[in-house]
Amino acid sequence: MGIIHIGPSPQLLPVKLGPGDILEIDSDLTGVLTVIAHGDAHNRVHIRPANPDTFLNLESLVLTNPRHVTLSDLNIITTDDHDGVLVWATEASADIRLERVFVKGARNGIAIGTDQPAGLRDVIVDSCLIQDCLLQGILCFGPETPQYGLHNVKVTQCRVERTRGDPTLTNSHSGSGIILGSVDEGEIVDCHAEGNGAACVATEGPEGIFVYDCRRVRIRNCASKSNRTGGPADGGGFGIDIRCVDCLIENCDAIDNDGAGILVWNLPGMIGGGHVLRGNRLSNNCRRTTWHGEITVTPSAGKVEISENTIESKANISGILTGIGAKNIKLKANAFLKSSALEIEECHMPQH
Repeated sequence: MGIIHIGPSPQLLPVKLGPGDILEIDSDLTGVLTVIAHGDAHNRVHIRPANPDTFLNLESLVLTNPRHVTLSDLNIITTDDHDGVLVWATEASADIRLERVFVKGARNGIAIGTDQPAGLRDVIVDSCLIQDCLLQGILCFGPETPQYGLHNVKVTQCRVERTRGDPTLTNSHSGSGIILGSVDEGEIVDCHAEGNGAACVATEGPEGIFVYDCRRVRIRNCASKSNRTGGPADGGGFGIDIRCVDCLIENCDAIDNDGAGILVWNLPGMIGGGHVLRGNRLSNNCRRTTWHGEITVTPSAGKVEISENTIESKANISGILTGIGAKNIKLKANAFLKSSALEIEECHMPQH
């Protein structure tokens, strides 16, 4: 247990930290810093800058198999060759907190992932600002449903701006603000995604905030505005994507996005459904893509409740658009503000 100060020379070997250790990072430290931090429930590991309010010269900070760790108050400006902060678990890891982290110009701003079922538990990302990244702003990822890689993930009071997207990736999405994937129990609360995705030319994505391969994830009190796409698909505000079960989008604002304000998407034969879209405000979305409505639900989405939303669509854009053959969609007390377009419409959707 003690305070460990590193820098300015590059740290070529992983730094190993035990219960109660405090790692202070010199602002002149360069290269990739890898940390193996194993605190315990009573003595956390803390990682912080040696000099608060300074910018680090690190290319990336990598936490490997962390347990009971708090990383806070780091300001990282890097290049799109590296993730700003990468948390990676190849064995059971738990109780990780990323607080007040600023990342600019990275490949992914903050990436948290595992290749193990239940590899990461109890993750908090709070009060972080991510700007001008290439692929994604804040990303969680792991095994495909039903083997969820992460359990109990909370992303709160974070802001992601100007994630560009990679125009060389034509078959996979990039340019999203906040993504939770492979999460069982989680929430995105009081977050803001704006101006993301303009350089993505892929046939899928991006979205301001979305989830995939998730169960029981709640998106509440968030805003997703002016998100874009350079390709034929998406560029929307919020999304519940493939293989998601029992997810919620509530009391959120989707405004001026290229794609749907809220998109619930799945493919035939995949598990999905049990979603609720409630009390959201959507206006002036579908600015670029041609087949979305303000709220768009694919026919393979399963059971979806759409209730108490306020929808203001453009003259040629449906308020709620469902795929032909969609079943188990419950509509209740939605308010459609003045528009000459149909409030509720069906259409044939891609891949269905």
